[in-house]
Amino acid sequence: MRVTIVPRLIVDLILLITFVLSQANLYTGNRFHEWNGTIMLLCIAIHIGINRHWFFALFKGHYSFRRWLNLFIKLALVGILIALLWCAFFISRTVFIFDSIEGTKRLLFIHATLSYWLLVMAGMHVGLFWKRIQNWLCRLIPTMCWDKYIRIKAISMILLVGGGVYASFSREMASKLFMLPSENYYLPNQAVVTFCLLNLSIFTLYAILTHWLMRLVK
Repeated sequence: MRVTIVPRLIVDLILLITFVLSQANLYTGNRFHEWNGTIMLLCIAIHIGINRHWFFALFKGHYSFRRWLNLFIKLALVGILIALLWCAFFISRTVFIFDSIEGTKRLLFIHATLSYWLLVMAGMHVGLFWKRIQNWLCRLIPTMCWDKYIRIKAISMILLVGGGVYASFSREMASKLFMLPSENYYLPNQAVVTFCLLNLSIFTLYAILTHWLMRLVK
């Protein structure tokens, strides 16, 4: 079991890092952004390959609320990724090079909006498997078995949710998700580490909320 868990966690960790960095293109530059996005897509392909058994079980068994939600989230992720790739193909200046594309600014805006929807849906996707990931980490690192420390676990979760809520207001997520005017779509005076931590907090917020929803329904 240890042999199979480690590659999964390594791939998912690289995927998470490249995913968070992909939204910091104003700080990292377009060339890094595009090659980072290419690595992210490669990690997604590997992630799908590792979890290919899900496709074989798609039409088997009873569909509970969790399975329906899982199916909806994955279909949403596929749709968002296809739309992101379609926009990226036309606005690319490194991986795919075009001299002049009509409506580039609009495509850039759509591409950025889709990236924030991807942030939300990816967080929800992780939230569905929060307990499984926690069990994997407990097997590899026994000190991370926080179930023994219920109060510390509860306080940590509340702090993470509070940080995610703060980050959502700070990044004006409502404006970004629904393509409304936003004064801080990018914050050039902000350090790239701070920017990434805010987005990671938003990602964690939706993961925890989805995890709590599953516990409530169960």
